[in-house]
Amino acid sequence: MMKEIDRYTYYCYSYKPLLSMGIRLDDSQKLNLINAFTEWYGNTDQDTDVYGFEAHLVTRMILSNHVVINPQYLMFSEVLDELCKDYLPEESADAYKQLVIENNQG
Repeated sequence: MMKEIDRYTYYCYSYKPLLSMGIRLDDSQKLNLINAFTEWYGNTDQDTDVYGFEAHLVTRMILSNHVVINPQYLMFSEVLDELCKDYLPEESADAYKQLVIENNQG
């Protein structure tokens, strides 16, 4: 398991960096994660121009074996359990969930 934290600090994320955790993913897991995030973002009541840039960044993260920890345009608490149970490797899910909880308080 990779436990590397990456920070995206450009554009609208300079004040609150978009964090991601390094997780070793195979191609099938990457595709499933991208499809899940696409659906989750699409199910929000926001226009695409609101969340589109972040969704693009999340896809790029997944392709480079990182999973976002603190998305700003997604009600992450609503999908976190499903993400950990159905999409992440079992050996990474608990550490990932703990990082999400720690970085989304307050």
